[in-house]
Amino acid sequence: MEFKWIVTIKTPETEVWANSTPKITIVVEEITEKQYKESVAVDFIGDEKVANARTVNEWDVVNIKFNLWASEYNWRYFNNVRGWRVDIDKKKPEESVKDGWDFDQLPF
Repeated sequence: MEFKWIVTIKTPETEVWANSTPKITIVVEEITEKQYKESVAVDFIGDEKVANARTVNEWDVVNIKFNLWASEYNWRYFNNVRGWRVDIDKKKPEESVKDGWDFDQLPF
């Protein structure tokens, strides 16, 4: 699957599993005029995928290629979104996308 999104959060790189596999999570928001926009957290796991995800910054417009699946644990199911490629469509869009807020000046 592939969609066009705006990156709202990019987590610091972490290591998962025993073999120290790198992981980055990118939270993206749909591009729409709706009042309440949908967001999705996409995990990039593995050296090549993390290297590709490092090129992305917050507020970039991106195309993300990803796979969906569910994992079962104790009869409960958990959805997974694993990205395998991210392409930057536009670097930091105009100020109007951020609704005029200066997020670097917020007290929290």
